[in-house]
Order: sequence, then structure tokens, then C-alpha cells
Amino acid sequence: FMALDKFELALADALKSIDIDPGFWKGYSRAINSFLVLGDIKHTEDYIEKLQNNIAGVDSIKFNEIPKLKALKGFNESIEKFYDEKNFEECLKNLENALKIAKACAQYQNLKAECLIMVEKYDEAHQIVSSALYVNSRDTNMIFIQGLSFYYQGSFKSSIGKFENVLRIDSEHTRAKKLRQNAKAIQDKVD
Repeated sequence: FMALDKFELALADALKSIDIDPGFWKGYSRAINSFLVLGDIKHTEDYIEKLQNNIAGVDSIKFNEIPKLKALKGFNESIEKFYDEKNFEECLKNLENALKIAKACAQYQNLKAECLIMVEKYDEAHQIVSSALYVNSRDTNMIFIQGLSFYYQGSFKSSIGKFENVLRIDSEHTRAKKLRQNAKAIQDKVD
């Protein structure tokens, strides 16, 4: 499944192999790799610890994932810091590096699309959104990001429609509620 970029299926397969045979170290290794590619830092750490605790002689095994995990944690801290500071260019640089390790992390893809919008790279953001919506047309985060793109490009009617789509799927989506309200207020002034 890993070769087919079906990381969720690869993870499920690895976890099932561990359930069947808790001493199967390759199952742990595959789970660790899957968690890492999906950007799940906590579970990556947990399974590295489980592997080291449950299988004798594993300390001698050199995991390629351990340095990647440390790097990903560093990128993640920088992403959070730069996003909070609204330094979207630096946030994007760290997201690019994080996505080299966690290439299937939906959270990083969402954040990258949002940051691209904030630096007015709408076409690049649209490519990410289109790819994600092709896989899952009900992805509220990506529909929200579509609305965000329309909002920042001044297409308020289109943004309102996207935010309303998000709210039909997830009525508690606070950012969609707020921006829909803002877009309606601006649209009312224009009309």
C-alpha cells in the first residue's frame, strides 16, 4: 500500500500485523513510517517507544524515521510560530520542508493552501484545493479554503456560497461563520 501512496491502508495493515504478532518488528516499522508520512508525530513517537520496549535487540536497529521525526517536530514548531506571527512566507518554507517528510499530511496541505492565499498565490492554492476535493468533495477544510480564496480576491458572493457549503456539512465551523458574516456585510455595502 505504501508504494501506491495509500498510507491509511498501509497503516491499517501494519497495525493489524502487530495485533496478530506483537513480536513482528517490521509491522512496527511500517506503522512508524505510515504515521510519519501522515504527519502524526505523537503516534510516531509512541510506536517507536513500543517497538523499543517490546522487541529485544531493537536498540541496535537504526531507524531512518528517528532523524526525520526530529526534523518534522522542528518544522512543526516553526510552522506554528510563524503562523501565529502571520509570517506566511516563512511558514510556507517550513511547510514545504515538513511536506517532504509528511507528504500525506492533510493538515499541512490545508495550512499550505491557506498560507498561499495569504501571500496572494491563488493559483498554487487552487491546485492544492482541487486535488484534495477530487479525492474528497466534502472536505470542509478545503471548501473553506476555496471560500477564503474567493474572499481575499474580492469575490464575496462566491465566498459566501463556499462558506455556506461548509456550514451545511459542519454547522459549528466558527471561521466559516465569521467570514460568511463579514462577506455578507461587505456584499451588502457593495449592493
